Amino acid sequence: MSWDCEKQEEKSNELQNNLLESFENLGVHELEAKEAAELLFKSYIKVTPPEKEQALMHLVTTSSFGGRGGGKSVKSGNIKLNMSKLLEAVSAGVFTVISANAAPWAIPFAGVLLWQSLWKTIKIDLTELDVVVLITLNRLKNNSKVVVEKVDDILIEVNKTLNKYERSLATKQDLTHSIANLNAIDSLDICDSGFFIREWVRVRYR
Repeated sequence: MSWDCEKQEEKSNELQNNLLESFENLGVHELEAKEAAELLFKSYIKVTPPEKEQALMHLVTTSSFGGRGGGKSVKSGNIKLNMSKLLEAVSAGVFTVISANAAPWAIPFAGVLLWQSLWKTIKIDLTELDVVVLITLNRLKNNSKVVVEKVDDILIEVNKTLNKYERSLATKQDLTHSIANLNAIDSLDICDSGFFIREWVRVRYR
């Protein structure tokens, strides 16, 4: 088995460019955007190579008829984003490369936008509110990574953050819509006990 490291490098460069573009679109200065994109990618994203596709010669034998004995599945590469650790790092002030003039949630927003871009079939317009909701849920999670607070209590915490940064307050309907968006891109799961925050989110590529 051999691995396609060229495709791995191509995908890594593509993701870093996407992050850089997201930061710049969020109003982050070019030099700060470059440094933040590199730090985010290096610390919280893992890209593994796919298996090389090889032209194989097969002898036609009785064992190969009916689909038996022939064909070989080629392993895909993986893109993994540790969203939970990223959010914790933001709360701890790790990303000091971003100035206070930038949006306070520029780092996780760029991470979420990157993740959304990998889901080619899902068309969702993510907003600042979606990211604020994700940050709030991550802050409220217990040791099992589950948020057990009621929606009304979550809304209060979300609006505290929005008010702090002089943003429009959210309604209960807004919160429900944001949770649905985050669930659609696998950033969280809705379970009987509450909301489960995914630590690693993953997409395969070839």
